Amino acid sequence: KTKAERKDYAAELLPPDESVEQAAIVVVVQGSAKSGKSTLIRSLVRYYTGHKVAELKGPITIRTGKNQRLTLIEC
Repeated sequence: KTKAERKDYAAELLPPDESVEQAAIVVVVQGSAKSGKSTLIRSLVRYYTGHKVAELKGPITIRTGKNQRLTLIEC
């Protein structure tokens, strides 16, 4: 391989530009009434943030890493 080819290959291996935020991973928690959907979401929020959620209204997005977000939706 030429020097230019090696340089191009190395550029492909570099992590994505940190200024570009990656899309959130969307997790839908679905189940019948009283199956523990809210409890599961509260547990995940507490695990990742250390905060308690009193009331679940709409989707919840939490940062799980430096460039990663997780959106939880209850159905």
